Amino acid sequence: MLSEVTSSFLRFIPALPLLTGVLHLVSIGLLRRRLSARAVTTISSAAHTGALLLSILAFWELIALDDNAALVDRVGTWIGVGVAPSVFTADLAFRFDALSAIFCLVVAGVGLLVQVFAAGYMEADQRDDRGFQRYFGYSDLFLASMLIVVLADNLVLLFLGWVGVGIFSYLLIGFWYAEQVSARAATSAFVVGRVGDLALVIGIVLVFWTLAAAGSATLRLGEIEAALQAFDGVSFALPVWLGGHPIAVAVIAGFCFLIAACAQAAQLPFLLWLPGSTAAPSPASALVHGACMGAAGVYLLARLSFLFAIAPEAAALMAWIGVVTALLSAGLACVETDIKRVLAYSTATHQGFMFLGVGAGDPTAAVHHAVSHAFFQPVLFMGAGVVIASLRQEHNLLRMGNVGSRIHLTRICMWIALLSSIGVPPFWSGYFSREQILVAAHDALLIPLHAPLYVLALVAVGLLAFSVVRLMYLALYGETRFPGEIRMRIEEPEPIMLRPMAILATLCVLGCTIGLPQAWADLFPFSVKDSDSIRRFLAGVLTTSAVEQSPSSWSVSGQVVGMTVLGALPAALLYVFRPELPQKLETRFAWLHGLVANRFYLDVLFERGIVQPMLTLSDRVLGRWLDQRLIDGVVVDGTARLLQRLSDRVLKHTEPGTIQLYLALMLVGGLAMVIWLLRAGGAA
Repeated sequence: MLSEVTSSFLRFIPALPLLTGVLHLVSIGLLRRRLSARAVTTISSAAHTGALLLSILAFWELIALDDNAALVDRVGTWIGVGVAPSVFTADLAFRFDALSAIFCLVVAGVGLLVQVFAAGYMEADQRDDRGFQRYFGYSDLFLASMLIVVLADNLVLLFLGWVGVGIFSYLLIGFWYAEQVSARAATSAFVVGRVGDLALVIGIVLVFWTLAAAGSATLRLGEIEAALQAFDGVSFALPVWLGGHPIAVAVIAGFCFLIAACAQAAQLPFLLWLPGSTAAPSPASALVHGACMGAAGVYLLARLSFLFAIAPEAAALMAWIGVVTALLSAGLACVETDIKRVLAYSTATHQGFMFLGVGAGDPTAAVHHAVSHAFFQPVLFMGAGVVIASLRQEHNLLRMGNVGSRIHLTRICMWIALLSSIGVPPFWSGYFSREQILVAAHDALLIPLHAPLYVLALVAVGLLAFSVVRLMYLALYGETRFPGEIRMRIEEPEPIMLRPMAILATLCVLGCTIGLPQAWADLFPFSVKDSDSIRRFLAGVLTTSAVEQSPSSWSVSGQVVGMTVLGALPAALLYVFRPELPQKLETRFAWLHGLVANRFYLDVLFERGIVQPMLTLSDRVLGRWLDQRLIDGVVVDGTARLLQRLSDRVLKHTEPGTIQLYLALMLVGGLAMVIWLLRAGGAA
């Protein structure tokens, strides 16, 4: 367990955006007074700047302490239950250790840059007269919820932030609520999120039940890890129809936390809500897909890496879910024509790689890739937003083309982000983080069928490269496929939008320095010792089983680069030099294109396998039989009819209004009481 040093300002990191978000929503919701655009952006930017500066200050204090230390800010007791010595408390407390520091800096820093970009992007939107301030209210609360997740000292507070992330992502996805597409997409994301919330609650209850039975009734993250031996030998017996074998509570809890993370990060079987999430404004998409919502799932898994270390079945399932999701998402992106949906599928692919990293025993590589992803993915979404706005809200790649000739600076930023996204060595951070994940997958001998797992991950690497390079050439190069009168109106966005993109693009290049593997550092002519700073920084927080310097690193590195080239080059050849060939290939392999374009008919399977049975169950069983016939017909109406008949046929005859009958009843009642008292006294 890490030593703890008391701090008194961590609470203000999430509190600043929380207060500004509440201020915005109270202003337009209760007071009905809209602030000016300058006031809105000034307030929100100041809050996020303050959160970032406090995060940097906390980081500076943390690195001045011992390696195994954490800052803790206890605001007060939030929940207190029981009587000593059996007492459970959940404090309103914030924890700033190495893992929290990385995610807090990323969320606060990237969140600030995206908010600055949104100040220019959302000001041009005229669909809702209060939409500008409403957007900043939602996004401020969204970022505050994410900061609560990464700073929470216990699982109860983490759950509170987790629910907030789900709620405000729902509001951002459905921001343009008057449009049916946005409303349906938000509802889908909300329902999936609540499934994840339920799984998270069950996992928390299992952890608390196990620790309480061992005499350690706690949900503090540090104390859970310290009391991990309480899970030894604790298991449940499966039902007879499932074999009746015992299964460890740690494995069941691991499954629950994995389901919660899958729902939040759009991993299988919750992939279907992801494409609709692009109905959000582009800055919101940069937040949801780039820095927050998906990162919440990876943070949860990395934070609980000590639990998955004793639940290898859950870890193996996590790795396989990540690989299959990455493969399917990358394949779907190769035929998708909506520019933001292509990027959404690439987000799911990268999240799949992160899940693979944690499941293969290297959560450090997963965290490193989450940081890299937070640099390049927002740039791609911002660039896509610029293209969409330039073409009058056109999303279809097939109706774009040659836009890059009018937005040179945006194109440069997008190329830098793309090279980091597909992992081109050696100057882009996305390469090193993903390479380490693939090395861990290659060496994960304890995962069943680990060799096919690694091969599928390599295929996903190639498909991802193909999809994003295809996006770049369809959108920014080639022939013009949009009305000519629009072309002269396309221009670079305002500096307030370009600067955040340029800063993040720079971080895409400089980000490689925080996780440069030692094998690569040894190639430099000058000595670079202990180059992998992020791995050393997280060593005392994360539980890893991966080999730090694997002998297979160079061979895996070559294979990853080879698959990237095999994916990127065909995309360039098809969409630059032979633009007529993709259509011919679609016609030639219509069955395959139709299979992928229809998302492998996952929607149909989901509709027929889950939605329709649930509707039938709700309508015929729960609605017609249980509610109408049993509850209404028997319990409610039946009770009323029974009482009516009893009153009409029996009870009304006991109230004839004659004094003689009342006196007789009183006499009988009195005699009965006397007899009962005499018998009771004799028995005594």
